[in-house]
Amino acid sequence: RLGKGGGSYDRALARLPASTLSIALVYDDEIVEHLPTEQHDKPVGVIVSPRRTLYSGHWPG
Repeated sequence: RLGKGGGSYDRALARLPASTLSIALVYDDEIVEHLPTEQHDKPVGVIVSPRRTLYSGHWPG
């Protein structure tokens, strides 16, 4: 989840072509094991923090 609940990031991600790989840049303490989602939430493919890179499996296409 990104932002403060207003849906701005979800709307921005929804405007991207389906072939676009989305990448989230975060701090290490923002990474959690499980995150509740809602129907309008858009997944990202890669999460990058200062210490690691995680691949979510949500690939475009």
